Amino acid sequence: MYKSFLKSALVLGLGLGVPSMVFAEQEAQKLVATDTVFILNSLLFLVGGFLVFWMAAGFAMLEAGLVRSKNVTMQLTKNVAL
Repeated sequence: MYKSFLKSALVLGLGLGVPSMVFAEQEAQKLVATDTVFILNSLLFLVGGFLVFWMAAGFAMLEAGLVRSKNVTMQLTKNVAL
C-alpha cells in the first residue's frame, strides 16, 4: 500500500511540477509602482480598521442583550474602556 501511494505521489508531483517549469521561463512581470502599493496598503488598513470598529460595536450589543437590564450600562462601559 505504501509503495502504491509513493508511486502515485511521484507521478502527481511530476505531473504538476514539469509543466510549471515550462511556464517559469517567461519573462518577469513588471513591478507595480510604489505609489500604487502604498495607496492599496493604506486602503486595506483603513477597511480593516472599520471592520474591527463595527465588530466591537456588534459584540457590545451582543453582550448588552445577554445581561440583565441593570447591568447593561456597566457592560457597555467596559467595552468602550477596553
